[in-house]
Amino acid sequence: PYRGLCRSGLVGVGKGKGKGFGEAQERYRVRLVRVWDPEGSDIDLDDTIAAYVERIYRMGLLVGAFRYDPFQMHQVAVNLRKRGVPCIEFNQGQDRLKADSFLWKLFNDRRIDVYNNTVLEGHVKGANVKEYENEQVRIIKGEASEANKVDGAVALSRAFWAAWGRT
Repeated sequence: PYRGLCRSGLVGVGKGKGKGFGEAQERYRVRLVRVWDPEGSDIDLDDTIAAYVERIYRMGLLVGAFRYDPFQMHQVAVNLRKRGVPCIEFNQGQDRLKADSFLWKLFNDRRIDVYNNTVLEGHVKGANVKEYENEQVRIIKGEASEANKVDGAVALSRAFWAAWGRT
């Protein structure tokens, strides 16, 4: 089994038309949130993350490809592909910068509908951003010890970027 000590998040979103401030606009809705936290010990990534992704794919809840960080999830993606689950690499460079900037814009434009999920809320509230030129931002870990859990926020940015049709 492939084991690792990494915190990982999976967020599923949908996109549709909705009302925002009295006018029709494209809105994004959080549909699914799952965060794995090994809490200091290894977890079997195949039995946890890969099994869950394959299950939601077989149920029809994962439309399109599973997008993953190749640094931590390369072997998970290899194993998922062997089982017929499409996977797309999502790097931590320019793709991540664009996705994080898009999430920031959606939050500022109030175009996100979320359901109450305390884990995702904690990850979003614990995140800070580093600003770059051209109004680009990158999600980074906050200052407080609990604020370093931002994996759900990063997964959220990746999911909205994919729903927008950019990867």
